[in-house]
Amino acid sequence: KVYLTDDSVWTAEDFTYGEESFALYPADDYSSVPNITAWVVTGLSETGEAKIGTNKELVIPAEDPDGRKVQGVGAFAFYRQGITSLTLPEGVTTDWDEAWETDEAVTERGDFFIGASAFLGNELTTLELPEGVIYIGGNAFSLNKNLLMVKFPETVMQISNQAFARCGIVSLVFPENTDFPLQIDAMAFGANDIVAVQIPGDLEKLYENAFVNNTGIDGAVALYLGGEKGGFVATSTSHKVITDEKIPAELAPWGVDDFTYDGEGTTITGLSAQGQAKIKNNAALILPEKGPSGQPITALGNGKFGAGIFTYEEGDKNYAPSALIL
Repeated sequence: KVYLTDDSVWTAEDFTYGEESFALYPADDYSSVPNITAWVVTGLSETGEAKIGTNKELVIPAEDPDGRKVQGVGAFAFYRQGITSLTLPEGVTTDWDEAWETDEAVTERGDFFIGASAFLGNELTTLELPEGVIYIGGNAFSLNKNLLMVKFPETVMQISNQAFARCGIVSLVFPENTDFPLQIDAMAFGANDIVAVQIPGDLEKLYENAFVNNTGIDGAVALYLGGEKGGFVATSTSHKVITDEKIPAELAPWGVDDFTYDGEGTTITGLSAQGQAKIKNNAALILPEKGPSGQPITALGNGKFGAGIFTYEEGDKNYAPSALIL
């Protein structure tokens, strides 16, 4: 074999592999007995250990060096490695055996598992989990203090205890519905800066302290649920479930409609009226990759009168970004 020595490129040879078992059940049939065994990345090989010193933008391979499908990341695999970005393989699925009930016409399920504390204590700023991720273990991404936004796929089913606790999250992006009823466990998003979230309409389980110690509205995170409460959704003083409603635009995550653009739609020139309303609640700006016409964003416009393009004044109050993610 010829091994790639370019430190800017991650290869299958940079990792170690092994089997790990997970317990994944519907909310009404819970068990802690592992029922799924997956082939996962367990850590870094000798070449990977050398590479992580200079390359913190981690890319997990879709296959191991022998061509075997990678089905996840094992417990503690990348604990406190200083990782700044994470790319997981997309579309890791398997045929669906209909062992669990679902309202959706599901013919395959996600087959990518993220083990307990797999990425605890790193330096991620945003995280987009690809389709295929079905299970996120306890403390999997906790203590990523710079993590502002997480986007979830339709395949997600389980978000375990403290999976995203004690980060800096202000925005969660969920699909309208998930393939299987979603379960959010104890303190899964505890101790962040979340104000409001649009939750999938098929939320089945939510612990009473899942969103404890967040910013919220009057101390309670507003959870907008596009359907009825599932049978295991707890009431709480730290969250308020609002059924059959969509999240107001000013509380939703940052998106393309929150900004103004030049004539070509490739340069961001400032905040739209919707963005001006949003910065009052969420000062951590996440810029879109593409403009309203679908063209990639290539530049930011010039500020005026000594102020940046994202500064907004209203009366005697001045609103400016607390963070800016490109």
